Amino acid sequence: MTCITQCWWQILVANAAYFILGAIWYSPKVIGTAWMKANNLSMPDENNRPPMAPFLIRGFIFSLFIVIVQAMVFCWGNATACEEQNCLLYAILRSMVVSVLAIGGSSALHNNFLMKPFKATLIDLFYHLIAGAITATIFYYLCSSCCSEGACC
Repeated sequence: MTCITQCWWQILVANAAYFILGAIWYSPKVIGTAWMKANNLSMPDENNRPPMAPFLIRGFIFSLFIVIVQAMVFCWGNATACEEQNCLLYAILRSMVVSVLAIGGSSALHNNFLMKPFKATLIDLFYHLIAGAITATIFYYLCSSCCSEGACC
C-alpha cells in the first residue's frame, strides 16, 4: 500500500486544519476586510446573501485536492529528508514550495486573468504558504513512523 492509501484520516485532519485556517484568515476580523477591499468587493446584505452550505462544501472539497497533493509531496520526499536531523523542517519547506509554486502559481495566474489586484493575490499566497506549513506539520506528527520506515505512515 502506498502512503496516500494509508493516510486518509491524517489527510482529513490536515484538510480540516487547512479549511479552518481559511475561515479564520478570510474572516473580517483578520484579513477578510483587506482581501475584500483589494478585490473591490463588499459584504452582501442579509437579504441578498447566497446560501453558504454549497460554498463551504465546495471549498472543503477543493482544499482536499490541495492537501492530497501536499501529502504526496510529503510522502515521496520523506525517506531522503528523514535521514537528516531536520526532518520536520524539510517537510515544511517542501510543502511550502508546493504551496507557493503550484497552488500559489495557479492562483496567481487565475487572479491575473481575472485582473484582480496584486495585493489580493499576495493575501491568497500567504494563506496557502501558512496552510502548507501547518499541513506538513500535521503530516509529520500524525505520521510519526515516517523517519523509521521511510514512508509517510
